[in-house]
Amino acid sequence: MIKARIAKIQMKFGHQAKNKKNRALRPHVIMIMADDLGWSDVSWNNPKVKTPNMAELAQKDGRILSNMYAHSTCSPSRAALLTGIYSWRMGLDSAPFRADQVNGIPLGVPFLPKILKRKNYKNHFVGKWHAGFCNDRLTPTQRGFDSFYGFYSGVIHYTSHDHVAKAVTHGENGPVKKVIGGNDYRSVTLDQNDKNREELMFNKTGTHSTDDFTQQALKIIENFDNRDRLFLTVSYNAPHFPWIPIDPSNDAYNDTQNLTPHRRNYLNMVTEMDKGIGSIKSALQSKRMWKNSVIIFVSDNGAPQGDDGGSNYPLRGGKGSLFDGGSRVPAFIASPLMDLKGVPYDDLIHFVDLPVTIQSLAGLDKEDEDHQDGLELWDSLNGLESTDNRESLIYHIDKAQRSKHEIENNPDLKTVLNFAKEQKNDSPVLSSAVRFLNYKFLKQVHNLKELNYPHRVVNEFDTVAPPSENEQEYDNLFDKRPYDKPLKIGSYDYWLFDTESDPAERFNLLFDPDFFAMERQMLVDEFDRILKEESSKMIVPQSNLDKKITPIEKMVGSITNSNQTRSYWATGWCDENDLRDANLFKNFY
Repeated sequence: MIKARIAKIQMKFGHQAKNKKNRALRPHVIMIMADDLGWSDVSWNNPKVKTPNMAELAQKDGRILSNMYAHSTCSPSRAALLTGIYSWRMGLDSAPFRADQVNGIPLGVPFLPKILKRKNYKNHFVGKWHAGFCNDRLTPTQRGFDSFYGFYSGVIHYTSHDHVAKAVTHGENGPVKKVIGGNDYRSVTLDQNDKNREELMFNKTGTHSTDDFTQQALKIIENFDNRDRLFLTVSYNAPHFPWIPIDPSNDAYNDTQNLTPHRRNYLNMVTEMDKGIGSIKSALQSKRMWKNSVIIFVSDNGAPQGDDGGSNYPLRGGKGSLFDGGSRVPAFIASPLMDLKGVPYDDLIHFVDLPVTIQSLAGLDKEDEDHQDGLELWDSLNGLESTDNRESLIYHIDKAQRSKHEIENNPDLKTVLNFAKEQKNDSPVLSSAVRFLNYKFLKQVHNLKELNYPHRVVNEFDTVAPPSENEQEYDNLFDKRPYDKPLKIGSYDYWLFDTESDPAERFNLLFDPDFFAMERQMLVDEFDRILKEESSKMIVPQSNLDKKITPIEKMVGSITNSNQTRSYWATGWCDENDLRDANLFKNFY
């Protein structure tokens, strides 16, 4: 039996489906992204959550994407969504981008909006970027968008629009950590020479960003010449921390019991975002664009676990985790152009599939962008017979450098790196996550630490917890059996889960008595072979150990207006040498 399973795995990973002819429907495309929205934070997964507009789009106008996978943190997911390429292949799956470091998506990688320009699409971006900005060449308007309205960093306060970070800068006795902050709210267009023309929006201070982003999206739609084609990305920062509703006095959940204060604020933010999404659909209808539009909604990753806001129930873990609570996200697609609606789409789908599907709808052949990892899934989404159904994905490979301190304090990591050096392999796979049909395979060096999180990459202490409003009624359903430990082989830990029968990823099938030791080793060896082969396709080495120190005065500028001085996050403080040092000039071809 195990040999048959291995043969099937080899077939699926070895023969990715080829995309057929494109459809050239040339629809308007509205891509909407939430920030840190959990699995149990939408009404179709939790009936106590109030998202009627999204529910209508997902369950009446389109299809819930019930097996949508992102990467487990913000920047890697955004990189995949903008390019159709797994973020680990671009060296980006280690951690989210920091505002005080030289980082971004490699400049040799073409972005979806730039590709869509070949079909004369007009491209606009509203909201959170978080894909690099220390050099103008990394910003949205230099990567295919005609306009940008929002913020470049990873998080801002909803009304002050300030971003605060702990940066490493110069001190009297060497490098020191210092808290720095500044406004990060701007509107950017292109001048006649295609250079960025930026307006810092201090005048918007006090305006809630969720409402402001909705209003900007509505403005773009209302002023759009619908003889052209629109690609609009609306990237809300809701419901990311801090949890500040637009109107705290208007509680949409005053009839919901057992909500903690944080959960109440969080859910009100989700419902406010839902109203904005409903307004976007209404604007498309008023403009007579809806009949030829596609709306896609995703969250960039799961909700953080343990902060009392979002919930990923019944999935295990949260943001930053390789368990499904980190990367399996609420999502849907809706369009009058769809032939099949109202039933969930249960096949596997990853962020990388969305750009490829959009390109096909625009009339572009995937063969013209054969560097992409995504599949064209429009036929499959419409219930038509298709060879393009996704049956496997590799959504995490970690080969990033580790600090000397971690290497010295982890004997297994030291063993792996020494062996790799003997084999003349400078960057062995340290952790990985693979999904094949309903099976999920995880691997990590024993006790390996995550770069930006104070826990292991695959954290055994991640659990499943119901949201506070459902805690009592879920109590009897909640499986309280202990979580299986990993199977340790050599210096690595291994897990194998059946995510269909075990969404909490509680039972490690590698301990199943049906597996004999020899068969178990065969399965592990086969996945290791696949990971070695796939990881060789990485074009930019992973590294998050940026020791470069940038003076604060370069990163944060100031401006005086009406006798008031305001600081702001600047662009252009990293030059071409910095980009080259960070491997951001690496060409993909």
